Amino acid sequence: GRHVVGDADRPDGADAALDELGARCDLIVEAWGAHRTVSDRAAAVRTQLARSGTPLAVLGRTKDGHPRHPLYVPARTAPADAFSGRAITLPA
Repeated sequence: GRHVVGDADRPDGADAALDELGARCDLIVEAWGAHRTVSDRAAAVRTQLARSGTPLAVLGRTKDGHPRHPLYVPARTAPADAFSGRAITLPA
């Protein structure tokens, strides 16, 4: 299921919330869409989450390479590995 962790709205709590997320989840889906203003923070977040060892996935990529937002992909879209692009099989 979806997890909300820590106090991610506070700058000093965001990194701790990401560490907690990485420890609690089996899969993390990157899905911020084509927001150019988040690119620096997105790279830092992706690096931090990748260190957790939890697989990172996307639901496709925009023309600029950003992970697609779930509102803009068909409901049956399967997640793909965020780095290799290979399909990820989810348990039934």
